[in-house]
Formats: sequence, structure tokens, C-alpha cells
Amino acid sequence: MKGKFKPALMEKAVQQISATFDGRQGGSVAEMKIEKRPEGFFASLRGVGNEMDIISDEVPIESDSEMTIRCHWPELKQCFTWPKSAKFAVLDFEVTQEKEKSILTVGVGTTQYEVELSDERLPALDTIEPVVSFVVNKAAFHNALSKCGSMCSIDDVRYYLNGVYLDTSHVKSKSLTLVGTDGHRMGIIDVTVEKSQGKHKGIIVPNRAVKQMLGFIASCEDTHVALGFTENHIAIKGPEGYRMRSGVIDGKYPDYRKPASLIGDNPQDVKLSSEDFLLGLEVANKSQGNEKFPIVELRFNKSKVVFSGHIKKGRNGSVRKAKFEAKMQGFNRDTVTTYATISYIQAAVRACGNGEINLKMSTASKPMLLKNGCETYVVMPVKP
Repeated sequence: MKGKFKPALMEKAVQQISATFDGRQGGSVAEMKIEKRPEGFFASLRGVGNEMDIISDEVPIESDSEMTIRCHWPELKQCFTWPKSAKFAVLDFEVTQEKEKSILTVGVGTTQYEVELSDERLPALDTIEPVVSFVVNKAAFHNALSKCGSMCSIDDVRYYLNGVYLDTSHVKSKSLTLVGTDGHRMGIIDVTVEKSQGKHKGIIVPNRAVKQMLGFIASCEDTHVALGFTENHIAIKGPEGYRMRSGVIDGKYPDYRKPASLIGDNPQDVKLSSEDFLLGLEVANKSQGNEKFPIVELRFNKSKVVFSGHIKKGRNGSVRKAKFEAKMQGFNRDTVTTYATISYIQAAVRACGNGEINLKMSTASKPMLLKNGCETYVVMPVKP
């Protein structure tokens, strides 16, 4: 079998399946399937590992026949990723038989790379019948998945926090809720569902799959993506044959609506600019030195909020202090002083974007809630 392919297109396919080969649970063998369509021949790559099964985009190629070949991942990756300095617009490939071995040769002219093909087979490509399926806007879902994913735990003993929770219990009302938390801060974002079918409570997508899904969505040229859930898997599809399936975390996710309800009675609806908020946090952070989790003191009083940071350092008991005042609106009770981890509240403010920040708070012992449209962020207080 002989043919030609464009390395730039094949490199994209290699990137799309690469996550299945990372780490201790990664796969070892990749598969390339060449199929004939009415408009010509197309090739797709498949990788299985890390509880994921990914099929790449279909890449147009030249070939004289249909074929499925398998090769160990490092060798196959070398076949299809060449130095940019080589500037090969098109590469030749050929599969030949040498005694009892099958050899794949890739190159052009006298520049060639040969690898031995593998007899190992991948698991059968099973058909998933989703319990619930829906279509969402690509940009909105990517934004929500990225922001919630940044607030998840990493290798937490509470394993159910090591991923993003997708609550599909209200897809009938055209809404999908994404949640990410590490127990100190939480992101809750609603995404509009444009088409839906079935009913399901929700699943927890592990961090590794979240990262791969973000890459999948970013590379998808369509404006929408289709998702499907079973009890044990999530599947996502694109328009060019690209398909990803991942296992999910088997566990019960905590009630994400509870922290918001803990704000207390008659919370204050405070408004201040995100620019002032971030500047105040940066100033307070200047006094913290190399503290691993620096905190900020927030003193709400009438029409202003004071950001303060202080720490005692050195044998002589020297003290470093920093303070910044910002105007605010909506606070009409006695002075309230609360404390929060700077990095956690910074992430929430940045996620809200530029403009005015809507902050709900009541007392020093209650969490703070930041809102921006369909996005809600909860930051738990800490002890000074």
C-alpha cells in the first residue's frame, strides 16, 4: 500500500489523541484507519488509555487502498511529526512486508523513517447509547469548563473533587450547570442547552479528561458541540469525525447550592470595580513575602472597603504592612471585617471579567459570593 499525506494535518490528529498515552495508565499502541469515501481517501488516528478512547479528525490523504495499521505510540508519533525546518508540504508513506514483519516507511526522496508495525489490537470500538444527550454552544461551554476546571482539586483524597461536575438534572429547562471546587472556593456556571434528549442527574468529569475536552473544543471549527452521558462515560463529538469518550469519577458530588445558602440572612449587595478589587488584592499581597497561602483582610465600612495585609518577620520582630482603599456601593450596616486567601478570591474576580463586581456578603464567618450574569463564584472565609 502506498500514498501521500500532508504532515501539518496529520500532526493535528496526533495532538488530538496524545492524552491517551500520558502517564502510568496511558496506552501503548495507536491505530491509523484509512477509509475510502465518495470524495476520496481519509485517515483517522485512534488512541485508548487513561480511561479515554479518542478518534481524531479525519485527514484527507492519497492512498491506493483501505487499510488499518497499528504501531507503538512513540514510533507512530515520530512518523507524523517532523521538524518545522524540514518544510515538507507532502510526505510519502508505504507499507511493505519483510518476512513476517510489516514495515511502515514515511519520508520524501532519500529522507525516510521506518518503523515496525504492531500486531497488538485495540479494544473493539463500542457504540455508546447515551442516557442523556444535548447540544451546547462551543464558546460558552469551553468558557464554563475552563473556569470551573481551574477551581477543582488536584489529587485530593476527596476524589470526587478532582474533576468538574456536570449537572444535567435540568436540561429540560434548557440549562446545564458546571461546578468546580476544592473546598475553599467554587465556580458555578450555567450554560444554555439548545437541544436535549433524556434525563440524568449528573456526572463528574476527571481533570485529565477536562483538559482533553478543552483541547477538543478549541480545535473544533463548528459553533456547537454534541455531548452524551451514560452512567459511566461522557462522549463528545465534532463535525469532522473527531470523537472523544472518557470514564467518569464514581462518587457523589457535594451539594453545590449549599455554600451559597450559607451567606446568611439579609446579605449586603456590594458593588465595586474589578480593577480596584484586583489592585487592592495585589497591594495586600505585597506584605506577605513568601507565604504559601497569603490572606487579605477586607474591612467593609459605609462607602469604602479597605484591603490590608500584614505579617511579622525576622528575629527583630519587624512588621510589614500594606493597605489600599476602594470605593463601593450597597453597604449599609456596621463595619464588617473578614479574611480570605488572596489567590482564591483573585481567581474569582478575574473569572468575573472586567467591569463592575457584584459581591454578596453578610458576616465575617460567612462565605462571599461573586456574580457575573450566569456565573457564580463562592469564596470561603479563613481565620487570620
